[in-house]
Amino acid sequence: MGLDISTSYIACLKSYYKDSMANLLFRNSPVLGKIKTTNVEGKEVKFSALASRGGAVSADYEKTVAIANANTGLVKEFTVTPGELHSAYVVSIDELMAAKTQKGAYKSIAGVKMFNSTEGFRKSLAMCLYGDGTGYIFTHTGKTGGETIPTTGGLNIDVDDSSAIMKMDIGTVLAVKTSKAAAETDYCEVTKIVGNTVTVKAYAFSGSATSISLSATTDYYFHLAGSVDATGSLLPVGLAAWLPSVAPSSGESFFGVDRSIAPERLAGARYTKGVSEGVDSAIVNAMKLARRQGSMADMIVMNDNDFGDFCAATLADNKFVTYTSTKTKKYASAGWTGAAAAFATNYIDSIIDDPFCPKGVAYILDSKTVEFWTYSSDKAQNDGNGQNEIDKAEEVVEGEEKGREYNLLADNYISIQPGTINKHGPTSVVSLHWKGNLVCTNPSLCCVVTL
Repeated sequence: MGLDISTSYIACLKSYYKDSMANLLFRNSPVLGKIKTTNVEGKEVKFSALASRGGAVSADYEKTVAIANANTGLVKEFTVTPGELHSAYVVSIDELMAAKTQKGAYKSIAGVKMFNSTEGFRKSLAMCLYGDGTGYIFTHTGKTGGETIPTTGGLNIDVDDSSAIMKMDIGTVLAVKTSKAAAETDYCEVTKIVGNTVTVKAYAFSGSATSISLSATTDYYFHLAGSVDATGSLLPVGLAAWLPSVAPSSGESFFGVDRSIAPERLAGARYTKGVSEGVDSAIVNAMKLARRQGSMADMIVMNDNDFGDFCAATLADNKFVTYTSTKTKKYASAGWTGAAAAFATNYIDSIIDDPFCPKGVAYILDSKTVEFWTYSSDKAQNDGNGQNEIDKAEEVVEGEEKGREYNLLADNYISIQPGTINKHGPTSVVSLHWKGNLVCTNPSLCCVVTL
């Protein structure tokens, strides 16, 4: 295919450019925009919760008073300290000068870098929303005979949970560990993503990278690099920590509280789907547990694959009648645009399919109890949607160009600092900062479901 023009005159023609730039990235989390954000200050934020009414009730007054003297109830105080998340990019003077207008560039380089940084931030905060603060993304078991993550080329790893793919991109650096809580020592970089197969090669933050040996039948945990150090987890904690699928064990200290004394109240209810039970039935039974605690839950969140299973189970459990006596036109439609679940007077018509939610886990939430307590602005976190739509711009929307004036904290979330110097001129490091935590102020009104 081509134009039938003499080669002597082909140089008369210009190249024609489409001005916009397509956005090929994954969609954002539809849940982030729905969670209330509250600005806080100080070294920590405390809140208290009544965990027991006490047992001073009896037909024998003397025994009643004796019980009251020993136990009049239980109040627990949570002391929430902030986690943090950062995103950054570097801008050079050449990039600013060469891309002032669309005469020289599809989009300004600084603007596109700002868009990239914001997208990376939102998708990583979505990871934190469902995480436990360790930056955990997926688990890989070493193959028979062992494997090696090389320094050149790469090792292909098949990832079972599609939500893990949403939390990575080409260039993401992962820490490789044998336990979630271990300090980071070995790193690898994502070099290729095809479907649910990720290609990684060894990476080093300083010096030369060395290959990483993966022993046979050993579980290796891949985390976002820079999430854990010798002091513990650094990221904000999410629903996996506030509403764990396994009841807290005795002696834990979750923001200063041992929740094992009343896990259904202090760490939410838990329900596990039976082997032959449908996803829809499991959700309704989980709603029953939340209702028992007095919940007015108004949101159900699950992975998009699990949402498909929920719809399929609902279709199998319900009967639909189509009237054929009229001659009106009939149209066939496959799939579901939405779904609802109910138990008694509890009715939830907001079931959100979030691809960032881990597969096999669903949450029954009372949205009034789930908040982001943040020291910084929510401008980077909020994409302005807040609905269960695609949450993705069709084309790249330029972020506000930064990097021209140094500022320690602009708009309460942006820092602009001098970068490195080379023979072509100076650079600026532009970074986005988020400090705070997800908080569930009344876990008893929520329930986690293992599907």
